[in-house]
Amino acid sequence: MKKIINLIDDARPGGIRSLLDDMAAAGLWAGDSWKVQAVDSCKPIRLDADYDVIVVHYSMAWRKLPALFLLRRAYPKARLVIVEHHYTKRFEQLHVASPRRFRTLLRLCYGLADQVIAVSMSQARWLRSAGIIDATKLETIPACRNYARFLSLPRVERAGGPIVIGALGRIEHAKGFDLLIRAFADLPTGQFRLRIAGDGSQREALQQLAANLEHVEFVGHLDDAAPFLASCDVLAMPSRHEAFGLVCAEAKAAGLPVVVSDVDALPEQAQGCGVIVAAEDVGALREALMHMTRASRLLGYSRNARKSVVNAWSDFLSSWSRVLA
Repeated sequence: MKKIINLIDDARPGGIRSLLDDMAAAGLWAGDSWKVQAVDSCKPIRLDADYDVIVVHYSMAWRKLPALFLLRRAYPKARLVIVEHHYTKRFEQLHVASPRRFRTLLRLCYGLADQVIAVSMSQARWLRSAGIIDATKLETIPACRNYARFLSLPRVERAGGPIVIGALGRIEHAKGFDLLIRAFADLPTGQFRLRIAGDGSQREALQQLAANLEHVEFVGHLDDAAPFLASCDVLAMPSRHEAFGLVCAEAKAAGLPVVVSDVDALPEQAQGCGVIVAAEDVGALREALMHMTRASRLLGYSRNARKSVVNAWSDFLSSWSRVLA
């Protein structure tokens, strides 16, 4: 019986935790030992058993490198897999002062692994072109969740009223919700409405930014995104960087057209399903939202959106079954 353990350092609901919960619920590893363990990734990690496969889901950092090295040395017979959920070409451009030092870190960390999983094609291209990883170690498995409940949501054709633009996720600078609010400052109140769901460190600042905009609403934290997406006509995701963007895929499964920024994995998700705009361009974002006013255009994007993800979950599980075999 194969023993598999997934290591995370952020146990909050959503994101990676939700993905792993969906994988466990799929039952493909019912005969195996499948475990998720929250760890302090900066300290030596002790496991409760000898595992055949150790899957690391947390971000790489210099302060975490010693613990990763000790993990590799403590369990030399285990297959070590690192899933790169975090870093992208755009992240490096925006946040890394010394690309050479940053890439050296990633080479050292990935060098300890038997396999590295990229969560999008754009991320894999960057890792290869930057010379960060030996291509023989790299596998691309686009991130995914079980979209069944989103695919089952009915799509009701609009019968007048404002177009509801949804934005969903942790309210942090990287998600670009401030750009969306600035775009709404010049959109007509009776024609558009913005609903922002989620919580984070930027929420108070964004509420102040939107204080005089009566067509902008903050919904707060959600335990289930499906009803929220069902209430929207379009999902906007003007992220500053995005390794994959599970929210975008969930919205497509719910039949929503998308408006996304031209960064990292988002353009590959939006092909035929909506509009791609230049990163951090408020004017282009505003024009893209205006583009969504025709009901026939919304319907066409909606159909394409659902088709693009209908087989995503089964493909994802097949890919991971092969990796873990």
